[in-house]
Amino acid sequence: MSVTDQAREPSSGGRLAVTLVCLALALAAGGLTGLFVHRSEDAPSANFTVPSPEMILLTNQPGASVTYSILYYQSSVTVPGETQFGPADSVAPLDTRRMIFQIHMRPYVRRLRFAILLNHDAAMTEPTAIKGVGYIDNTVPGGVEQSSCADLLSFSTAQVLSGIVTVDSTGDTTIDLVGGVPGYVRYPSNGDRTPVNVIQMLPSASDVAAPGPKTCTVNLINWEQVGGIYWQTPTIGSGQVSIGSVPAGQYIESSNPPPIDAQSLSWKLDGPADVSYTLFNSNSQSSHAQWLFWAGIAAALGATLLVEFVKGITETVWLIRHRDDKRATAGQPVPQAVPSPQDGIPIAERRNQRWPAFVTGLVSGILLGRRGWHRSN
Repeated sequence: MSVTDQAREPSSGGRLAVTLVCLALALAAGGLTGLFVHRSEDAPSANFTVPSPEMILLTNQPGASVTYSILYYQSSVTVPGETQFGPADSVAPLDTRRMIFQIHMRPYVRRLRFAILLNHDAAMTEPTAIKGVGYIDNTVPGGVEQSSCADLLSFSTAQVLSGIVTVDSTGDTTIDLVGGVPGYVRYPSNGDRTPVNVIQMLPSASDVAAPGPKTCTVNLINWEQVGGIYWQTPTIGSGQVSIGSVPAGQYIESSNPPPIDAQSLSWKLDGPADVSYTLFNSNSQSSHAQWLFWAGIAAALGATLLVEFVKGITETVWLIRHRDDKRATAGQPVPQAVPSPQDGIPIAERRNQRWPAFVTGLVSGILLGRRGWHRSN
């Protein structure tokens, strides 16, 4: 080996340092790949318990029928004789629920007692009457009940709202109340697909097996405010459930029943309310695709650096053995060996020859990542 080649050839220590740097960078790229893949697959909407709000409306009058509206807002403020509502909720029923029941019964009835049973997810904070303050009783359920319908027997009551309303000469009256949705009822805002159970009104029509009006009877024994009265469920007619409009970047992937239109979180119903839907977030989906794109780039970079590490460690071992052989054979005639195809090429030039492979691997990873990103979109 000439003096010029020896000057060009780096020391084994420098070669080993560069090789270890390649290894460290390859491991870091592998870690970034795993992180990016995790972020691309992270769907918060799949990792939460979907609330299931349920309710039962009871009256003390037989033969009553009801139509209803259940509306959701971002806020409300009630003062005596007036209630002001904020804008409608736009994604899910999270803040304020308003329930309006228009009840018709026999004309000679002058007053109607009502009770609304709510399960844990349907419970309301600070329930208030719309046209006045103070006549809504908010109590807890008792421990024993008797009913002609299985839905009422198995219902897990967490809150009871009750009161008395005046009936006009035609037999019509209105229950209109509002309350906050409890803080534990929440839906993720950044999930790809978010299932939402808006509300279910029991008993369902199929639960009433007897012919005639679809009503159930129930006796709430020893319940505060509502105990000792033989309650009945009214016949439930048409209804409406409304939350708001579908925001930009999202759309309803599925709904039961179908909404009024594709851009409205509003439903018309005939019979008890039972509304649920799945909201698809295209913005979140695009974000996951971008994380997958960066994962492809990191994986390509890590693979290229790993190849560089293998090459570098091989060359370092060869360089050390070559120099040890030279020391061992110093002063002795050295037989001519068959030269390696790369023996005549300085190591610095061999390192320059590896850059096209490095660049090719990196560009390939970028192209594959972009292809996966466009395909997911």
